[in-house]
Amino acid sequence: MSTELALSRTTRLINEALFDSAAEESAIAAGLLATTVRLVADKPNMSSRSGQAALVCAFQLIARMGIGIELIVPEVPLLAEIPPLAAPTLRAGLLNLGHDLIPGATVRNEAEHADATFVFGDSPCEDPDAIYVTANGLRCRLARDRARAGLRITGNAPIGALAAGAAAAAIALETAVPHIADATGACCSARPRPSPGPPVDIDMAELFPSPSERPMSLGDIDAISAGAITNAFIFTLLWLPETTAEMRVLDNDYGELSNVNRNTQQRASDEGKPKITILESSSTSTLKIAGVNKRFNKDTRNELLPLAKRIVVGVDDIPARWWIQEEWPANLYVAATSNHEAIVTNHHPGEPCAGCAHPHPLELAEGEFIPTISFVSFWAGLLQACALLTDTTKPERATRRTVYPFGLGEKQWSRTAVLPAGAHCAISCPSSRPSADMPGYATHARDR
Repeated sequence: MSTELALSRTTRLINEALFDSAAEESAIAAGLLATTVRLVADKPNMSSRSGQAALVCAFQLIARMGIGIELIVPEVPLLAEIPPLAAPTLRAGLLNLGHDLIPGATVRNEAEHADATFVFGDSPCEDPDAIYVTANGLRCRLARDRARAGLRITGNAPIGALAAGAAAAAIALETAVPHIADATGACCSARPRPSPGPPVDIDMAELFPSPSERPMSLGDIDAISAGAITNAFIFTLLWLPETTAEMRVLDNDYGELSNVNRNTQQRASDEGKPKITILESSSTSTLKIAGVNKRFNKDTRNELLPLAKRIVVGVDDIPARWWIQEEWPANLYVAATSNHEAIVTNHHPGEPCAGCAHPHPLELAEGEFIPTISFVSFWAGLLQACALLTDTTKPERATRRTVYPFGLGEKQWSRTAVLPAGAHCAISCPSSRPSADMPGYATHARDR
């Protein structure tokens, strides 16, 4: 039962997205646990921050789906403080974490049997069907062609590496689909669906022309919600070399076992702890995190003001996005997800606002929960961090950026659109008034 609970949001999303809600969700969990992937890396490829970021991200997002992992990697020092890894070395830290995530999932450091193999960089591997993962700066590639993809991973810039890890997780899920079909006896949806790859070619510069990866001080940041998107935002910042920030996280919720499927900073043993306490334990010498046990709303507003110059919002309560926007922060970054999309919008005073980008509240039936999966939630936090880093170089116009995490093998894996003035706005902001007859701009995406 604990395994089914831990995977409940993941199995719900898989059921809706891949099986037209016709499968038994406990059997979907069994199919995930019956799948194993092998992660292979050698010391040269794990001697850079980028190499370690790609491996740790892939491990996190795959293991949190309940898919088993064979970890064939060297024992090398971690090159950054990366909570929730609790050991100073790479392999020991990952094995320790893997045994404190999804109950019953396989995590081992011996090669026995795997349904797919991911090789990082040019690490030696004899599997002819292996998928090679490489990353450099803002780019990554995953392919079975070693000559094109199997390049040494070097450098400290982690953004492309983190995208690579998320891409590997989507492919790992596709590997699990036959096991899920066998376990459930259900047929996959006949609806066309995009390919997760391989091959996958991602250039984050297509979305963010100038995200700064140089060491910097980000100053004070307020995070609204301690959920999955804020977890992923923090995980991304932890990998940035010599980048400092002081974060205040506002939330009054508690970690549940069903959150482990996507919250990168949470372990199964954190069940019952305040979410802000879990995130405070992710503080490092460069990223200071302080939790406030309150949600931002009209009743708590006066207690929580003033807000920071930079605010990241990952809350699923859409009116809460409007309340934050009504404080007119200098820099606002709202990230959200749907079953198939990860989205971020950025806002500055005088431009289309969060009420323009997210004008309709989410309606859920009483007792209903939102389905989620690790790599979709992660993409939202990664996009949010990239939007903030881009603004530190040159503030951009209000823009909506969308990634399709299930379709990273497609040419159209992302989309960028400038938010139009004159759109329908939930809070009637100034930019929505001059041209009220312009077509509205709406999204029903939500935080996971």
